[in-house]
Amino acid sequence: MKISNQGLTNKILIDTKNNLFIKESINNNIKFLFKKNQEIFWNISKNDFKTLRPVAFSLKNDSYWEKYTLEKDIKNLYEVKITKKIIEDVFWEINKLHKIKTNGKISIFNPKEYLNIFIKEISNDKQYSIINEMVKNINWQKLEDSQKSENLVISHNDLNRNNIVLLNSKIMIIDFEFVTINSKYFDIASFMSESLVELDDINYWIQLGNYNELEKEYINAWVYYQNVLWSAWALYCFKITNKEIFLDIYNEKIKKLTS
Repeated sequence: MKISNQGLTNKILIDTKNNLFIKESINNNIKFLFKKNQEIFWNISKNDFKTLRPVAFSLKNDSYWEKYTLEKDIKNLYEVKITKKIIEDVFWEINKLHKIKTNGKISIFNPKEYLNIFIKEISNDKQYSIINEMVKNINWQKLEDSQKSENLVISHNDLNRNNIVLLNSKIMIIDFEFVTINSKYFDIASFMSESLVELDDINYWIQLGNYNELEKEYINAWVYYQNVLWSAWALYCFKITNKEIFLDIYNEKIKKLTS
C-alpha cells in the first residue's frame, strides 16, 4: 500500500509494502531550502552523528528526494511531554551536531540575505508593513558578532518539535533541509523559541549552557531574528499555497514579536 500526503515543504509517500518513507521537495520551496548542504551533510556526518538517515537520496536540478526505512515506534516532541530529561538530551544532541567537522563545502548562513528572499516576495502584501517594522529592530551587529569564526558550526537551523523525535527512548534530530554553517547560538535560540513554552523550561535550557551575559545577548538576538524570519517565510508560504496553517504560523510569530 502507498499512502500520499503533503507536508509544509515536502511531498510524503509511505510505501508500506517496501517499508519505506519517501520525501520529495515541493518545487515552490526548494529555492529556499539548503538541499546541496543537506546532501553534503549526509556524506560527512555518517560516522559522527546518529540520526534517522536516508537509505537513499538524490539531488538533481530542482528535484530532491530521500528514502527512509519506515519506523513504527517514533514520536516527535509534539506527541510527548517535555521533561528536563528530554531538554537535557536535546542539548547534548545539539552539542554533538556542532562538533562535527565540516569539509568546507557547506555554505555559511547569511541572515540578511536569507531574510530578504522572503521580504522581496511579500513586499506587495498588506502585512508587509508589519514585518518591515520588525526588521528594523533586528540587532544585525549582534548577529554578525555571534558569527565570528570561533562560533561557527554545522547548524540545523530549524529545531521545532517536528524535527526532534523519540525513537526507542532516544532523542534524535531529523530533517536537515535548512542545514548550513552558522553561529552555534542559532540552534540554541531555535530550540528555545520554537520548542519550549514554559518559562521554567526556558530557564533550564539557558542554565544547561551556562552562558555568560554576552552569549545570552546573542541568543536573544537570534530568537528575535528567527521570529521575524519565520513570520516572513509563513506569509510567503501562505501566498503561494493559500493554506491557513501558514497564516496561523505567521500570526503566532507576530504575537511573539509584539508581546
